[in-house]
Amino acid sequence: MKKVARFLFDTWYGAVAACAVSAAGVLAGTLFGVWTAGQIVQLFFGVLLLLSGLTLVAAFVRSLWKRAWGRAAAQLGIGVVGAVGFVMALIATFFASAGVALALGWRGKWIEPEKNGVVPFEVEYRVAHPFLAEFDRRVAFASGKRVGIAMDTGGLADLTVYALGDGSYALMDRAGNLFRVDVANETVDAGEGRKWFRLPDGTLDIIMRGFSRGVEVRLEGGEEKWLEERVPFGETLDGRRMLGKFVPYGRFEAATDDDDWLAEVPWETLPGWPEELPFALEWRKERGLWGKEEWQLAFASGKTVPMRLHRMTATLHEMTDGNFALQEEDEHTCRIRPGDERLDQMVFGAWVEWPEGLREYKGASWSRDGSRRCVEGLDENGNVVKGTNSVPVGATMEGMRLVGRVSGDRKFERAGEPKEEPTGDGAGGEMGVEGE
Repeated sequence: MKKVARFLFDTWYGAVAACAVSAAGVLAGTLFGVWTAGQIVQLFFGVLLLLSGLTLVAAFVRSLWKRAWGRAAAQLGIGVVGAVGFVMALIATFFASAGVALALGWRGKWIEPEKNGVVPFEVEYRVAHPFLAEFDRRVAFASGKRVGIAMDTGGLADLTVYALGDGSYALMDRAGNLFRVDVANETVDAGEGRKWFRLPDGTLDIIMRGFSRGVEVRLEGGEEKWLEERVPFGETLDGRRMLGKFVPYGRFEAATDDDDWLAEVPWETLPGWPEELPFALEWRKERGLWGKEEWQLAFASGKTVPMRLHRMTATLHEMTDGNFALQEEDEHTCRIRPGDERLDQMVFGAWVEWPEGLREYKGASWSRDGSRRCVEGLDENGNVVKGTNSVPVGATMEGMRLVGRVSGDRKFERAGEPKEEPTGDGAGGEMGVEGE
């Protein structure tokens, strides 16, 4: 015992070494702290670190008492530097522990939800990240079958439940995830691009959505699979009735109008829009945390045509032939034809007519020699539609009169005196070149 006491109290390195060993044990326990064994190690070495720290303080006081100034200085310096370094290492290890846990396949336990008595299935949750509000979710049928759906990545994506006319159910959250649950056949479909994608048995979760290839899922065996077979929404969601919502951890609650994520957001005409114009520019923001802004033209007959307006700052010009040109800051230019109630886009020196039925603009492309021009998008059923009819721009943009400007705060400002006419061929900006 005397040798141990002499090592700890009468050397500059004894108590320091004890602190270092204890600190290393605490860091190791923190790194694997999501498992019970790691928590036990963390607690054990945490107690040793506390005792070692007290020992180091006692050794420092003993060195001062014996007037061993060099040893006291070493103990104090190493102790302070070690304490600061330990705190920084502990913080880094805490964040690294999440990566280690996920890399080693850690997952929380599925939490069995309460029986809701409203819909004949449940939504089960489990913690998917050691310390972030992320949850895996799956639909649980009465037979015991489970089908994974998109995870809740923020702990805020409550799933609103709707009863559909065909006897199935729809789930929609504020993150834009939409699902259809068929209890009779025990199947789950993921909605994307106004199409239903059947999730295969054994689906663990959905990896990616929103691409033309379809929906990508991860199966329980670790296999990743693209789902390409799809069925259009059709009238599936018509006549739906909101029943309530699932919230973490699968509890079923009453829903309010604010939870109706499938309710259509009304269009708003831009404030200050001239009433004498034969069309109006309207906008709205989709529901959800990441809802995108949408723009459309509304003609006198009630016909609407979707617009691409990403910069939110554009100038409107009246053309000499009675049509109108809307030009954004990036020189993206569209021609509005009120007489035909059609829209053209300037692509490589030509007006390309938007195809009928286009509801979501995706982009424009052209060949390098200008022999082929195309405007592409999706119709209301998610099918790809293309417009290739084009006429040269020629002199159609000469002598235009400035009508006003769409400002960044979504207002229309009338023009005072005529200003400088727009320039450029309108083929720049975000439109990509597609070479042949």
